[in-house]
Amino acid sequence: MTLEFNLKKTVQTINYFAQATSTKKIGKVKLFAMVYLADRYHLRKFGRMITNDNYFASENGPIASTVKNIIEQRAELTSDEDWYVGNFLQLPKKDQNIRSVEPVAMQMLSNSDI
Repeated sequence: MTLEFNLKKTVQTINYFAQATSTKKIGKVKLFAMVYLADRYHLRKFGRMITNDNYFASENGPIASTVKNIIEQRAELTSDEDWYVGNFLQLPKKDQNIRSVEPVAMQMLSNSDI
């Protein structure tokens, strides 16, 4: 059984981690680690990942490929998807921090995701 990647849910997952900090921002490396750990935990406990992303190995550990592409602005997004990402996240330009610009749309996350 293959589960489809859900961009909105993934953006809200990223936003959730950024919102959890006092400064409403999170570094790329920490974000990649948190997404991996959340997916891994959720898979073990509930039998499915939160993001349904594909992972690849890097020097710093496993990285969700689409999350990385979104953060580094390499993902091929439609204009609606690009608007959605920009509505919730300010992606890094010079520094390595992803900033939350809107509260998390909690309706996109299930109780177990949270």
